Amino acid sequence: MFRLLKGIAVKCWYFIWGEYFIEALKTTIVIVSITAFFFWTNKPGIAIASGLGVMLASLPDQPRTIKDRVRIMTISCVLLPIIALISCYAVHYTTIMAILLLVSCFSFSMIAVFGSRLYLLGSSVIVLVLFVMGLRPGNGLVFALHIGLGCVWYLVVSSLVAFISPERPLRFALGEFVCAEAQFLRNKGAFYDPTIPIDICYQRGLKYHEIVIAKQKAVNDMIKSYTSHYGNDDSSSVECIHAVSKEIKALHAQVLSIEYDHHHIRTTLGESGLLQKIKNTILLIASEMDSIGTSFKTGLFYAIPSETDKGSQEIRKDLKALTPSLDDHIKLIMSGFINNLTNIEQHLRKMKNATLKNDHNDYCVQEKVAEQFLIFDIISVLQTVKSKMIWSSLTFKFSIRLAAVCVVTYLLMVAFPIGKYNYWVLLTIVFVMRPLYGTTRQRNIERVLGTLSGILLMLGLMLIVQSTTAQIILVILLLLGYLSFLRVNYMISVICVTGIAVLGIHILYGGLSLLVLERFYDTIIGCTISLLAGFLFPHWESKQIDALLRGVVKANISYLEYFNDCMLGHTFDEVKYQNLRNHVFSASADLSATASRFSVEPGTRNLILHIYNFQVTVHKLFSAATSLFGPVMTDRLHLYTKQATTSVGCAVEILKSAENLLESKRLKPGFEKQATGSQIQPEASIGFNFLLNLARRLYEELGNIYAEMVVNNN
Repeated sequence: MFRLLKGIAVKCWYFIWGEYFIEALKTTIVIVSITAFFFWTNKPGIAIASGLGVMLASLPDQPRTIKDRVRIMTISCVLLPIIALISCYAVHYTTIMAILLLVSCFSFSMIAVFGSRLYLLGSSVIVLVLFVMGLRPGNGLVFALHIGLGCVWYLVVSSLVAFISPERPLRFALGEFVCAEAQFLRNKGAFYDPTIPIDICYQRGLKYHEIVIAKQKAVNDMIKSYTSHYGNDDSSSVECIHAVSKEIKALHAQVLSIEYDHHHIRTTLGESGLLQKIKNTILLIASEMDSIGTSFKTGLFYAIPSETDKGSQEIRKDLKALTPSLDDHIKLIMSGFINNLTNIEQHLRKMKNATLKNDHNDYCVQEKVAEQFLIFDIISVLQTVKSKMIWSSLTFKFSIRLAAVCVVTYLLMVAFPIGKYNYWVLLTIVFVMRPLYGTTRQRNIERVLGTLSGILLMLGLMLIVQSTTAQIILVILLLLGYLSFLRVNYMISVICVTGIAVLGIHILYGGLSLLVLERFYDTIIGCTISLLAGFLFPHWESKQIDALLRGVVKANISYLEYFNDCMLGHTFDEVKYQNLRNHVFSASADLSATASRFSVEPGTRNLILHIYNFQVTVHKLFSAATSLFGPVMTDRLHLYTKQATTSVGCAVEILKSAENLLESKRLKPGFEKQATGSQIQPEASIGFNFLLNLARRLYEELGNIYAEMVVNNN
């Protein structure tokens, strides 16, 4: 119990020092400072408008370089007051408001084609239109100026904070990647625990690897943003950025190399006691890696003890004693594992040295923001938007869907008003509806549960906290919680924002019971509309799975073909090998992410089961190939016989047949069962027959997938 509480306390401490909480604290301070000032001067209207301006300006302010952040905030300072002014005029006329809602929902959803930050800016614009609909300010010009005042105040404070610590977003992204890598490595240790089924290990591994790839992409985007700003600057800060990112990528490559025939390892080493030592060593490395990642994220420095050397030495000693009883294949695998372990230790030492340096803030120099930051190529922008305005575009269909649903809902609310705050229905639709049905369904569940939990929490707290001052403090804490979890846990953020809405309006206007009731049924109505709208111009990912399957098969074909070429005497190129290997993992991660989203689409239960079997088979296929072939094993390639080469060649032919299946959607029964295994001699039978059987299994799984897709289509 004590250990559990200690672990929770440590996680909370790390979270408080992390990027999400610090950014939320900054935004909360900005909102509270400006609203408190105007409330104190008895100007509540200005307080609400300026606080809303700060909130909306903060949404697109994602972690990037100072130049990028100032650019997007400046656009917000110009665009949001203009939209507020137009909305204040249109709100008094139903037809004009419907047209404005139609245009804003469509156009500002379409700008998602330019990236996530502009998508968030577009969301801020749409939300502002809906808030104007609910607040109905009397003087549109004054309201717009107050919105702009909040935006400018946020721009000033946020820019100042970014100047003080310009490297923090990059450091946090690097730390997130390292921590995700630690979790992925920790799952590798489970493969050496005979009590955990290997299929469960693969299932978890697919999920963790999907997270690792997402974090790696975030790091790449962040580094690209920083390096594009610095150019070819040779300053120590830029060198430090490249050095740390290089170590993390090298570490990632070593972690990916721990892929072997785990069934065979468990069977051979099960009685030796070596499995438990291997697992413990992997878990120890993962813990050190997690501490290093946390150090990067928080900016705090830890004296991280290194005990992995001792663990690897014990494994080497035990392995040497067991060597006479091990077959050549296991010796080869264990040799590769020890080499991987040594390389990981070296990268960990370099990364630990980086975390222990006192010049952590020298990652980046303060940037030059005096450059011109509002530069647009109008023709290029219009061409990009035009190229996406086709029916096959996911963004285009979503923009039409959102605009149509919001306009129809607005007109129905005007004709049949259901409460004082019925604009909450439209806000729910905008926040919940997403381009993909699976994501929309998940956010629906989280929105309903979060709203209900928030209402119950507020009712309980208001029985205890009846002082107005204490309730205001509670609203501030809820605001901090909402902003902290907005990008981490949507349901917790909904709980907090529900408390803010109910408690804040109760403090200003009273009427708690009606507020609670209206908040709940507005959420239910909005979520129901959003879910049903998913069937309007739907984009079913389960129908688009062919390209992802083809990408996975092609990546594995290229990997095995290179393997086969090197066995035939071609020169080994480590860079090319790493690129091919990473391509396999990227393709597999894309398939995994898509499969997890469309698993809730109608009629995909059996299909997702076959997709999962396919993913596990691909993972095993890659594991078997890596256990036979890798940078640490290149000096052993000459030991493989002609029969082994034949086996790999047959596996490649089976995969090519699978690729043809993906192209023609026609299965050739019996091809994968051609008698190739009979030609393999005993010295190659363990690893290469396993590889060949996996290729056959993969071919069969593709046949199952297409059979299920035919059933669904009929």
